[in-house]
Amino acid sequence: MYELTGWLPGEVAIKGSSLLVITQLSNHLETLIAANNIIDEHTDEAEVQKRVRLYLLWLIGGTIFLDNTGSLLSLHFLLDIIDLDAIGGKAWGAAALSYLYNCLCRASMANSHDVCGFIALLQVWAWERIIPMQPLLRPLRVNERDIVFAQKWTRRGVRESEARAVLVVCRDVLDNLTDDQVFFLLNFFDKKCEKYNNNRVFIDLFIFC
Repeated sequence: MYELTGWLPGEVAIKGSSLLVITQLSNHLETLIAANNIIDEHTDEAEVQKRVRLYLLWLIGGTIFLDNTGSLLSLHFLLDIIDLDAIGGKAWGAAALSYLYNCLCRASMANSHDVCGFIALLQVWAWERIIPMQPLLRPLRVNERDIVFAQKWTRRGVRESEARAVLVVCRDVLDNLTDDQVFFLLNFFDKKCEKYNNNRVFIDLFIFC
């Protein structure tokens, strides 16, 4: 790991043979920032790549492909970021979505008590598609046009009265959804209806899966 990232975690940061404590990685990154150990135009290219791998390891293992421990990431992800030039050729979005689907499938089992994966993606999808779950839109700042998609909403409000913050209310909202409270990709939906001869059972599965 040291050769790839320039960091050699202590024994307390490693669990088993290939698991890293996420908070230890986060603390190390914060330490680098606090020590003013920043990357600039004078930094050696090898050092830049090591720092990039550290951030990518945190992003990939600790955020996008988070497991059900919520606190550990697999060091096997380092194998995917050895060659930084090749990263852009990998289908990260498809992999993240597939992993999230798998996590949601396992979370729906009767004996499951937790959920993992890139839950932020599911949250933003729900905000975009399910009207009663939407937060208030954040006002655009002066000269602000292009923003990160999820940042167009604001989190301000009284949490005790918001559907997205109260589990019982959220369940009630989902149980009582009507068609006009959900945004669908209508053209794609219509084509699916035609393809499967308006089979309502299949279409219902298509909508909610």
